[in-house]
Amino acid sequence: MLVVARLRDGTKIKGRTTDFHSENDYFTVFTEPGSIPVRLAVEDMKAIFFVRSLDGNPSHADSREFPAVTGVRRRAWIEFKDGERMAGWPVGPSLGKRGFYIVPADSDSNVEKAWVVRRAVREVLEGEAAEEASQQFVERKSGADVKTCKDDWSVIPTID
Repeated sequence: MLVVARLRDGTKIKGRTTDFHSENDYFTVFTEPGSIPVRLAVEDMKAIFFVRSLDGNPSHADSREFPAVTGVRRRAWIEFKDGERMAGWPVGPSLGKRGFYIVPADSDSNVEKAWVVRRAVREVLEGEAAEEASQQFVERKSGADVKTCKDDWSVIPTID
């Protein structure tokens, strides 16, 4: 699985993992084929992003807007302690005490899903509150150069 591991200190480690499990205390990332893996402690993580490509798509800026969808999908708006924000759909019945999976609201995102470490999160809004937070964010950021926004998680895979 291709991943971008984001630590709470701002460090980003890109590569492949074969042993990540949300219940484990550690996992490894191979940053180059055949390299010695980097061992990461989950307690030091902000989130691990499972991505389609390690190069990302610099010409695509992820939308923080929830698209109109049919059926019932639980929406979540996440604000990390460092100010970064995410809009998406939680996977599973609850936002666990240790962490949780979320699928980005933007289906064209390079990020397929993310596992968010709960202790790195300032606030989680769900349902209508998530929708309102998303709309307010989009209105405030309209016209901004997305690559200069501190909280743009869509460019994580393109940053070394």
